[in-house]
Amino acid sequence: MKDSSKLLLGFMAGVAAGIGLYSLSQSEQGQEFLKKAKDQADELTKNAKDLYEKAKTKVNSAREDILS
Repeated sequence: MKDSSKLLLGFMAGVAAGIGLYSLSQSEQGQEFLKKAKDQADELTKNAKDLYEKAKTKVNSAREDILS
């Protein structure tokens, strides 16, 4: 496949994805789906931060035990 064909195919795929996302965001069901997806992403982010803080605390505690 030529580079220009790959570029055109990639561009067309991007346009199709953009149209799909726009259509999804305009419908009531789509808006509800996007809200749920955002809420879940926020929850995952919060959980990841909590796990990071717990791991950081344990590592610091272990480091202090080793250095003491």
